[in-house]
Amino acid sequence: DIDDDISSDFLSIHYSACNMFQSNISLSPYTTHRQGLLGNGSNRIIKKSKDEILYDFLYKRTRYALPSTLISRDLFLKNNLLFPVGYKYSEDVFILWQLLALEDYVSVIMRPLYCYNQNQNSAMHKSVDINRQDAIDLMKKLESIMLNLAPEFYDEFCRYAVAKHYWSILWQAARYYHSYNSFIAFCSHFPMNTEMKKLRQYPDKRIAFTALLYRVSPHMYFMLLHLLMKARWILLKR
Repeated sequence: DIDDDISSDFLSIHYSACNMFQSNISLSPYTTHRQGLLGNGSNRIIKKSKDEILYDFLYKRTRYALPSTLISRDLFLKNNLLFPVGYKYSEDVFILWQLLALEDYVSVIMRPLYCYNQNQNSAMHKSVDINRQDAIDLMKKLESIMLNLAPEFYDEFCRYAVAKHYWSILWQAARYYHSYNSFIAFCSHFPMNTEMKKLRQYPDKRIAFTALLYRVSPHMYFMLLHLLMKARWILLKR
C-alpha cells in the first residue's frame, strides 16, 4: 500500500528465506509502528508446516498479511489463482488463505519487515458500511475451498473464520462511529450476537472477552472501546 513502509532489507531477507528452505512462500509479521522496522526482533528464519501456519493465521497468533509476504509467481499460474472481482474488502485475505493451504510448508521470518500505517484518511477508515459483508461472503466461499485444499483444517476453519471476520467488522464499526445509535444501527444489518457467541472459546482472550462483552452489553462494549482508543492516542502523543 502506498501509505505503508517496508524495511530496507525486505526483499533480500524474504528471498533468502525462500532459498533457505526451497519454499514458494516467505512470511514475515507486520507491525503498526514504524520503529518496529528498525531491527527489533530476530532475523531468524524458521520452517512451518501447513497445519502450523493455518492455525497461526486463524488464531492471529502472528500478524500476517499479503503485503508482507513473498510468493512464487508459479503458485498463481499453476493454480489459476485470481483476485475476486466486485469485492471491496478482504480480497487479499481470500487469496492468502488459499496460498497457505496450497503449500506443505512455508518460510517464516521472525522480525517485522512491513509497517501497516493506520492512517485515519485511508480507504479502510473512511467508511464502515454494509459493504463489509464482502469479507463475510469471501470467508464463506473459502469453506468449500478449504475442504478441498486442507480437509484436516476444515472443521476448525468453519468454526471460527466467519465469526472472527464478524468480530473484526464489529471492532471497526465501534471505532468508526462516534454515536452509539449509529453503531447499533449498523450492527442491526448483521447477526452479531449469534456470531459473537461462536467466539466464546476462541484462543485469543482479548477477542473472546470483547465478543462476550458485546453480547452482555453492546453499549458497554462501545464505551470501553472508545475509552481504549482515547488512551492509546494519549500514549502515542507522549
